[in-house]
Amino acid sequence: MHPADEYARLKALIRSLELRAGELREDFLAGRAPRRSEDVQVLVQLSERKVFLKDRLPRTILDDPRYWEARRAEIVRVRPLVAPPAADAQVPEEDAMDVLDTW
Repeated sequence: MHPADEYARLKALIRSLELRAGELREDFLAGRAPRRSEDVQVLVQLSERKVFLKDRLPRTILDDPRYWEARRAEIVRVRPLVAPPAADAQVPEEDAMDVLDTW
């Protein structure tokens, strides 16, 4: 498999796993899912932390370039080269085949 294709598949899998983890998290917090299995127990704890509120600083500090720095980051994105077929698109019989993916 081409590394670009593998990367795209992994990113899609991660997105789907994070979505499912978020759904389960909401179920645990709302009490809709049991928190104990034969192997693990889910713990829900309250955590507190301090948060800096920069919006409350005086405008003179916010506008002063001495307190800011520019940072750069490399971002890797995936963009499909062709649009995926519509979900209701008909596949010609000669192009139809069954594909089994292990992931």
